[in-house]
Amino acid sequence: IRADAPLLQHNTKLKMIPSSAKGKKSQTDFQQVATTASGWTLWDAQTSFIRPHQIRAHAAVHEIPLMGDSLYGGAEVPSLRDLMPGKRGPGMQAPAFDGIPLHLAAVTLADGTRIEAVVPKAFEVLQRRLGF
Repeated sequence: IRADAPLLQHNTKLKMIPSSAKGKKSQTDFQQVATTASGWTLWDAQTSFIRPHQIRAHAAVHEIPLMGDSLYGGAEVPSLRDLMPGKRGPGMQAPAFDGIPLHLAAVTLADGTRIEAVVPKAFEVLQRRLGF
């Protein structure tokens, strides 16, 4: 899926909105990586430009809900109890992840230098609990 909607800062909210008239050029290519039996989907997103909230805004335009992203209409983060129904104990109603599970895996700079980052442990645990 290719999203190429130009993006503009919203007048009153801390978010970006598509705007062909005044928005800055931006492009995001989404590729579905995997889907779990319970319906969660893991996506890869590649960008040509770096804009604030670009992946989040483009995902919303193409109705790809990002877990935990209430600003752009994403799905709620499931609780630990939702993902581990056999477990009991205090804290099981807590979200299974704190924040929006997005990971910047790599960046290639203008001079060709590529910088890669390992997947954070909390993100790995979430993926495992979701069934990836």
